[in-house]
Amino acid sequence: MIDQRVRTPVLQKILSSPHYLSFSMRLPGKSIYLYVGRGEKYEGIFFGQKTIPTEYRIRDRFIEFCRKYVQGGIVHKIETLLDDRLVNIYFTKRDAHYNFTLFWKGRELYFSLEEKIGQKHRIFCSWLGWQEFMGNNDLISIYKSIGAGNNKAQRPQNKEFNEEHYFEDLRKNVDVHKFPKRKKKFFQRKLKNIETDLLKVKKWKILKEIIEQEGYKLPEDYKFKIEGIPFKIDVNFNEFKRRDIIYKKIKAFRNAEGLLEDRLSRTREEFKKWVSGDVFIVKGLGKTIEPVWKLVKDDLVTKKNDVNRKVYLISSGVEVAIGLDSTSNDWLRKNWSKKDDYWFHIDGDKSSHLFLKNTIDAPIDAKLLQLIGSIIAHHSNYSGEQVPLLYTQVKNLKAVKGAAGKVIYKKEKRIDVYIDPAWKERISIIS
Repeated sequence: MIDQRVRTPVLQKILSSPHYLSFSMRLPGKSIYLYVGRGEKYEGIFFGQKTIPTEYRIRDRFIEFCRKYVQGGIVHKIETLLDDRLVNIYFTKRDAHYNFTLFWKGRELYFSLEEKIGQKHRIFCSWLGWQEFMGNNDLISIYKSIGAGNNKAQRPQNKEFNEEHYFEDLRKNVDVHKFPKRKKKFFQRKLKNIETDLLKVKKWKILKEIIEQEGYKLPEDYKFKIEGIPFKIDVNFNEFKRRDIIYKKIKAFRNAEGLLEDRLSRTREEFKKWVSGDVFIVKGLGKTIEPVWKLVKDDLVTKKNDVNRKVYLISSGVEVAIGLDSTSNDWLRKNWSKKDDYWFHIDGDKSSHLFLKNTIDAPIDAKLLQLIGSIIAHHSNYSGEQVPLLYTQVKNLKAVKGAAGKVIYKKEKRIDVYIDPAWKERISIIS
């Protein structure tokens, strides 16, 4: 737990080795480092006094995710939950509230990021992807669903984490070399080329002064040079057209000057690191341990047993399936849905059939209906801004004999919803 009597720490730089993430946390007068184990015997969180040395640092999607969402947060609380190896870090960024949660199940790390900004409330679970909070869903129930709390895990540690011992173990096994000398020649050649180009584009001021001199007339040749800058201009062009081409070159040089100066500065800084030995060739670090991470699937039509359908996870316990042809609509009604599930269609128009599973009894409110309307409009190629939805429970449907995909319905409800252009960001594609 963070002591609230002192100023709350800020999560600053985030670094990683193949086995630990290191979060730099700034407190008044000092910095401390929170180490997070990536799993496979590197489990738990620990506080250290030093960050990860340059030669042992790696980058992967886990650290990039943390840098995007966690870095810069103000930490208010660090706590364990469910008497298990489940740790939650509550932090804020301006008006946004976050829970960054880590759960070591066996030798694997599961993590999530809960985000609440105003009325927007969603969560990223490494094993599920992004989803919205609905009904009675909360952080505890989500982690209980993957086994958190089944084994009480809070017990005294037999040994303390010591980052120096960890770095010493790395030093014994890792082969670190400075980069070969030929890299120096590469940098020298690159710097020379940038400097040559920069001198060339800086002539834009002189070019501008020359052609704006009173009485100056451009050469009428096809090929000519001004201050060493070559030009090729059609001899049939008049003076005005030829000047226009010169002015475009001046504008291009002026824009390139800033870009080249920035590139030269960055290259010099990079070269300085190579010379000082801050960049290494490292062998023997071993594989990078990744948390359990759901592969993100593209929004493509998928087939299962010749059934064209998409299945989306909206929230834990809330998912929808949509048929992409008449045969698939029938298959989903008969095989995927249950009688208490809901069926949706665009009222008065041809559309895909969408089926809603709601095992947590989340309210079918405006927020959920807008999402359903956006999904069904997308897969039905519906062009309007407002979708007229018709829906009822599956038990109120009756198939029309001999007409694939057609149903007779009763006890239906109707509502118009606006399409949410960002609907794909609110859900995860299951299949």
